[in-house]
Amino acid sequence: MNYSIIIPHKNSTKQLQRCLDSIPFRDDLEVIIVDDNSDPEVVDFDNFPGKERPNTIIIFSKEGGRQGRARNIALPHARGKWLIFADADDYFTYCFNDVLNDYADSDADIVFLNICSAMDDTYLPSNRSNYWNRINDGYFNKDQNYYSLLLRYNYGGPWGKFVKKALVDEHQLKFEEFLPTQEDTRFAYLTGHYARSIKVDKRAVYCLTESPTSISYTMNDEKYLARMHVLGEQDRFIKSIGLDLDCTSDFMLESLMEIRDAGRMDLYERCIEALEKEGMDTEHVRQEIAKREARKAQSLATPTPLHRFLRFAKRIVIALLGRWL
Repeated sequence: MNYSIIIPHKNSTKQLQRCLDSIPFRDDLEVIIVDDNSDPEVVDFDNFPGKERPNTIIIFSKEGGRQGRARNIALPHARGKWLIFADADDYFTYCFNDVLNDYADSDADIVFLNICSAMDDTYLPSNRSNYWNRINDGYFNKDQNYYSLLLRYNYGGPWGKFVKKALVDEHQLKFEEFLPTQEDTRFAYLTGHYARSIKVDKRAVYCLTESPTSISYTMNDEKYLARMHVLGEQDRFIKSIGLDLDCTSDFMLESLMEIRDAGRMDLYERCIEALEKEGMDTEHVRQEIAKREARKAQSLATPTPLHRFLRFAKRIVIALLGRWL
């Protein structure tokens, strides 16, 4: 078995079926679904997606944990040489089967792939994948050494990559189980750290979806604080191994700016305190926030080409009206 695709699920069978429909049928590929105590009022368990699909294992967990717990439940059941993680509301793209063919026998420990993103209901493009796109583009078009470090240590989620199961087993790596968000961050940077060799592919094989139930729309104080603790811990780990890598990522800074824009300065200071407790240079963080806010203010003050055109058109209309009147 070459590939094991692990999918945690809760109360979203329509999206889960879409995800399964995007996965090719192959003898060297298995799918492991872990249902995290879905509500029987919402889910029809008699017609649960994947029941009739070959090479598919469905595990019904009644523990009511989080995504990290569901993935950890699946790991011992995985027989594939490669682990692939997917969220139930996302899906794979048309080039997925080609990429599976290309890397089945690769000697790398991780294959980093590009991703795309779309709105869940309309399939219109979303900007959710922008951060990962910039890293992938930077690897091919800028400083390959620097961006390979970002891929290893700052790539975030578990999706958009193939990870050797032997690597995970060797270092006994697991997902965090009790965090309301960022349960995958530590797993991501530790697999990147321990990987002896990596490969990077330009093709976008995975589509992140965005909807009103996405984490970016359902953030609260608990999730923001958990995010800062995890990102601060990540920064501390990177410094402990002697890497000079700035962990004030777009992800962190955008989260802090969201809080400031909402007028929640109390929460903002608690988040800064959480980063400081993990040993992060919070003065640098504040400076980066100030730079972004200055750029944002400048962009709002600077007329766009459309605004300039409308002003010009307005002057023309007034001049013509003046002639006619």
